[in-house]
Amino acid sequence: MKKNINLFLSFLTFIYFATLIYISIKSIALSNFAEAFFEFSTIPFIVLVFVLTIFGIKSWKLDNWSFSSSSFITVAILLFTIFFLIAATVFNL
Repeated sequence: MKKNINLFLSFLTFIYFATLIYISIKSIALSNFAEAFFEFSTIPFIVLVFVLTIFGIKSWKLDNWSFSSSSFITVAILLFTIFFLIAATVFNL
């Protein structure tokens, strides 16, 4: 059950940051409530990405580095999310 929660949370963080980058690229004007939500929730999501990455790597190690485990999928999604954020920062999106 814990691995499913980690997988769900990692996918949720990816969707969250993809939404932020999409809003930035398209220059979509948000309401004050939506802006406040994104402002207040960004830092906890960043912390969540790094915490889930650490837990995912530990769990993947316990699975003997198996590429077919859900821990690998979790780590892959989180590393792609981190790469996505770095690319968005470098290319000023």
